[in-house]
Amino acid sequence: MATSAENVTSMMHTFRVRRDDHRRTRSGCFNCRKIKKKCDETRPACGYCSAKCIPCVWPRGNQSLPKGYVVPPVDEALVRKRREEQRARGVDGDEPAELADDSSSSDDDDTYPLVIEQVINFDDVDGKEADRDAGQHEVVELEVEKLPVVLAHESLPLWTPIEESMTDTFISVGAGAFIAALAPQYTHPLLKTENTWTPLVNKHPIMLQVAESCGCAFLSSCKSGLDPIAEVKFSNTMDALIMYMAQADLCADDHLWIGAAFQLMSIGATRVRTFNPHHLMLCLQYSYMLIENKYITEKPVLMIEGGPDSPPKPGELDVDYETDAQIMDLENSIACSVDVSLTTRFERGFLESFIYGYGMCILTGTDHAIQGLPGPFELFYHLRKVLKHSLVPCDVSWMNHPVFGSSFDAFEMAIKASYLLRNQSDPESLPMAKKLLLSAYQYPKPSIAGEAHVNKSKLSALRDSVLLTEAFLKCVKILLKKIIDPNFDLSNDSVQRDVTTARIKLSQIDKDSGVRSISPMCLLIIGLSALYYEDREVILENIFGYSDIVRARYTFSIIDVLEIAWGYRGDLYSTARGLDVLMDDKVMQLLVF
Repeated sequence: MATSAENVTSMMHTFRVRRDDHRRTRSGCFNCRKIKKKCDETRPACGYCSAKCIPCVWPRGNQSLPKGYVVPPVDEALVRKRREEQRARGVDGDEPAELADDSSSSDDDDTYPLVIEQVINFDDVDGKEADRDAGQHEVVELEVEKLPVVLAHESLPLWTPIEESMTDTFISVGAGAFIAALAPQYTHPLLKTENTWTPLVNKHPIMLQVAESCGCAFLSSCKSGLDPIAEVKFSNTMDALIMYMAQADLCADDHLWIGAAFQLMSIGATRVRTFNPHHLMLCLQYSYMLIENKYITEKPVLMIEGGPDSPPKPGELDVDYETDAQIMDLENSIACSVDVSLTTRFERGFLESFIYGYGMCILTGTDHAIQGLPGPFELFYHLRKVLKHSLVPCDVSWMNHPVFGSSFDAFEMAIKASYLLRNQSDPESLPMAKKLLLSAYQYPKPSIAGEAHVNKSKLSALRDSVLLTEAFLKCVKILLKKIIDPNFDLSNDSVQRDVTTARIKLSQIDKDSGVRSISPMCLLIIGLSALYYEDREVILENIFGYSDIVRARYTFSIIDVLEIAWGYRGDLYSTARGLDVLMDDKVMQLLVF
């Protein structure tokens, strides 16, 4: 028996394939050899060196690794080159399916056939197809011309650009994908855009025109051929909207769709290649007129510049964020009715959308452009009364904020800090900054109720909102420290700790999370404060992620400003560095949010 086993073993050795002796190549670059990493030997720069933006050093002939060799540091020129390549890929990468087909037999120039990808689940297919694996999917091409035509204004809400005419396609995109960006937070279904904004598209012909213009601008971000069409449509719609405001006697119902129109146009203005800040400010000013007529009945008392001669009353500038949060939690816990009118639900998103656009203008410092709008202290003094209460019962009370989520208070503090930074000459600026900094340190971290932990996707969405809130609070602290401390220095350990913490929080947000669409203010402030290469790289990666979410070219304007602040472009644009760039109007005019 033993002999038989030995024979089997002998036969196995006899028929075993013997591998040829192969030694590891020594022709890799010095950097890979130094760190004992396998080099892909790609010339002129291997994959590792290209990814790390370091010079790739190659041996001459059979030269061995020099003793004491040190891997060279990061080359800023290579960093800029890599960033330009990423930018080119982000803008001029793979084009989506053509909106126009020259070979089409259609006689109508306004007809654009589309090719879409359909996901088919074979679990629902009978016959032989049913034998396939469960959950298997296949991508097939469908010709839209052969599909039934559904007009956008007859079947809203929707987000399927399967339309016969280009106009209907743009309306579909504007009423679906574009409007969805207005409420990026995980919220109650009644507060989602398809149940608040989209129903207003049918309210007036001008509103359909607005949806068409915004949809065209949204698609132009990935299809450059639509740029001139988007510009013409946007300009004509803006003229029609302003003319209607000047001539018509507005009724209560008009306020809804007009407010939606101006907010959509203010966001659509940033999608058009020929961005016109004047259009953006007009939309915000008209929106504020509607807000002022309904919500603001008191005389303004909290302006820093241009305010009344009488001093503000004691305690009016203080906001007890913790108490407001507790009251909102209490209202949410006892709320049992979801019978809330469309007007009330829409106005919640409308007000928050206005605040977001207003905050971006405060950050960019367009003081000459925001004439007719109040300061942030006055604005929030009035609007917090409206926004800080629960409309519908949710797992957590801050789900009643469809735009900001848990970041509402942090965003408010960031706007106020930006305003105080640009008004440091005012004697009230310093004490108000100290009070605001104390509020930022004492601000309670938003919590997630236990009920939300049952659903993993819900928990992930709520967690992303909390992470963004924590990053915003770090931004607030950095800005306020610069106002309060006359010897403020970005190299201070406490400042860089805040930068690193915010960077980590931003990195933990899911790449596909909608909350990234309200993160540019945070990305800019943290980016301006970052001194270390790894922090800057992560910020840039987050900006690219933000660009993927909002699908707009203008996001690269943030990178332009950061490169100026980091000194990558020399003194051509500005000699300001770090947070001082916020005070340079010439540089800040490059920003488009």
